[in-house]
Amino acid sequence: MSRKEGIKNFENMWEELRDIIQGLDEVRTLSRGNINRIVKVTETSITVQNIDTLVEREISKEDFEYAWEVLESQGKLYMEDLAPRLHGRKAIIMALLNKLPYISYSNRPVTLHLLRE
Repeated sequence: MSRKEGIKNFENMWEELRDIIQGLDEVRTLSRGNINRIVKVTETSITVQNIDTLVEREISKEDFEYAWEVLESQGKLYMEDLAPRLHGRKAIIMALLNKLPYISYSNRPVTLHLLRE
């Protein structure tokens, strides 16, 4: 699979993201640096736990697909693009997606950028 094919296909991205996240113990949010422990990675979701509040959040594959559709169509994704639908999960979704090698981010406002070939 070429990088370009992976970028265009949600299922390929989802598989790659899960593989990357399974190798991590934790992930920090992009704007505040809040630490979230990786609790579980399944075929249908990723579960994290904020180490300060101990709140667990399960982010479904469908949540990621919604965010991916916006990112793929626009080439960028603002955190506000995920509100209100993904309220309470948007910061961690952005942080997890940023682990992919073909995504970068900038702050003020927090924005993911899809790096195209």
